[in-house]
Amino acid sequence: MLESRLPNAVYFDTSVLIAAGPGLEGQSISELRTAHEHSGMRLIIPILVAEEWVFYMRDKYRNAKQTLKRDLGSLEPYLMHNADDFRFKDDNQQDRESSAYIELIRNAGFEIIPTFDQLSLGDLLNDAIRHVPPFGEKDTGFRDTVILETIA
Repeated sequence: MLESRLPNAVYFDTSVLIAAGPGLEGQSISELRTAHEHSGMRLIIPILVAEEWVFYMRDKYRNAKQTLKRDLGSLEPYLMHNADDFRFKDDNQQDRESSAYIELIRNAGFEIIPTFDQLSLGDLLNDAIRHVPPFGEKDTGFRDTVILETIA
């Protein structure tokens, strides 16, 4: 009976992926993954959303690395090693691992769909200028519109 009330598919945006954490293991995501396993409900992420999440994760890594380097420098008098001896993956290597994040999404049971390639940039810009929803008064909504057009 529960399965009859489930949608055929759930489409995700970046904020849901960010809230789920780096391993995509947040409670709401876990519940949806369980529903997917039991009912076959599709979990769908537009590639634009996946790439935005990867960018967010890389940026988060870079910021954490900088904070850790700074903190190690201030703790150096208490460390048994020179703070400069600690090694991190370089940013280029992290960039190369972007495909690993995409694989993480796929391995978690999500389908990644391509961005709709028939979007008219002229139509999007026209709607943005006229603030047609989801474009807002403060010139927001472009990415949301591309995502919406991808899944609509």
